[in-house]
Amino acid sequence: MGMFDYIHYNGKEYQTKDTPMQTLAEYEIRDDELWYNHVEYKWVESDRDLFGGHLEPISSEWERLSDFDGSIQFYDEKVVYLALFWEGRLIRIKQLDR
Repeated sequence: MGMFDYIHYNGKEYQTKDTPMQTLAEYEIRDDELWYNHVEYKWVESDRDLFGGHLEPISSEWERLSDFDGSIQFYDEKVVYLALFWEGRLIRIKQLDR
């Protein structure tokens, strides 16, 4: 199974493994552009946590990914989409058979 990222499209949330890191990051297709939620974290030590602490978000900023070229396949339990981007702009999207 492994890790994945989230992508938001038309008001719904999907999963994808086609983004760079698969760390539960958030992406969004907004006005035919690809956006990324850049979150910065700090380490918080705690004896109650399994690994002696946890990451806590300290800032979050949505950034347009104007340098992204390629395709992203994303899905939920009912539908699969394939989106093609050039310079961060959506140039084609189609629904695939599940």
